[in-house]
Amino acid sequence: MVLSRVLRVFLFVMASMIAAVGQAQPFPSKPIKIVVGFSPGGGADIVARGYAAQLQEVLNTPVIVDNRPGASELIAAQAVMAAPPDGYTLWVQVNALTLAPAVRNDLPYDPLKSFTYISRLAGVDALLSVRKGLPVSSIEELISYAKANPGKLSYGSGGVGIANHVVVEYIAQLTGIQMTHVPYKGEVDMVRDLIGGGIDFGLVVGAVALPFAADGRIKPIAITGSERLSSLPSVAPLGESSVKELKALGDYATFGLVGPAGMPPAVVQKINEAVNKVARMPDVAQRFEKLQIKPKAGSAAEFRQQSEAELMRWRSVTKNLKL
Repeated sequence: MVLSRVLRVFLFVMASMIAAVGQAQPFPSKPIKIVVGFSPGGGADIVARGYAAQLQEVLNTPVIVDNRPGASELIAAQAVMAAPPDGYTLWVQVNALTLAPAVRNDLPYDPLKSFTYISRLAGVDALLSVRKGLPVSSIEELISYAKANPGKLSYGSGGVGIANHVVVEYIAQLTGIQMTHVPYKGEVDMVRDLIGGGIDFGLVVGAVALPFAADGRIKPIAITGSERLSSLPSVAPLGESSVKELKALGDYATFGLVGPAGMPPAVVQKINEAVNKVARMPDVAQRFEKLQIKPKAGSAAEFRQQSEAELMRWRSVTKNLKL
């Protein structure tokens, strides 16, 4: 009996020591998984893989991208919320913490409490694009065509409540046009249908749209923001549009890196420093520039403050939209 009790105490002490040794391992000591809420090939996937390739060198550990498309990033969000807050499960989200909460009241997460903010990653503009057979070549012509054919145009998005759904609805509200919304699981699926003529119009992130615009499979008629793309200099930005309501539409989307709530500050700081180091790499900037992606990093606190401001802005914009 005494021997059995001593053995149990010994085993308990040994287990505690093993656990303590495991906890004492420096971060990272195993592969890091980055979850993406869209199909491979989309904007978020391109940004995630661009950073992952360099982060594994900076952090000296494998960094794996895990695509979990569907439900407008909700599947990805739930996977991250359920993961341990140890820094080994992260999420490249697009507008799930700023735009989605402004258009949905049924989300199972609080954008400011359910996740740990780590760093911004990149900013992108998007191409307003039409199927090649549609007889319009500018945003002004699209508006005129839509008004002459109310309700006959269809547009696609990567899912209900994400940027290329809400922004198009906002454009429609500002300009007084009507189009039928067709949601997909991601931008790549939407672009495929735009190429095939299944839909008339779509707002597509530059990194995804450029190859298809270059070979004429889709027809870009404008770009969000105020700057022209070097690869498509003839496509005017909305900032130059004669439609004054569209001039102040701003950037399309910002990609950010978050993790489960409650991550240790030291782990957050280490990942943030690694992200900032990658964002400053000249070869990363050059690679992203070809895809019209702008690397953006900064501190975790700055990322959170910017997200809070964006959330307030989108709530103001969407309160009058019928989504």
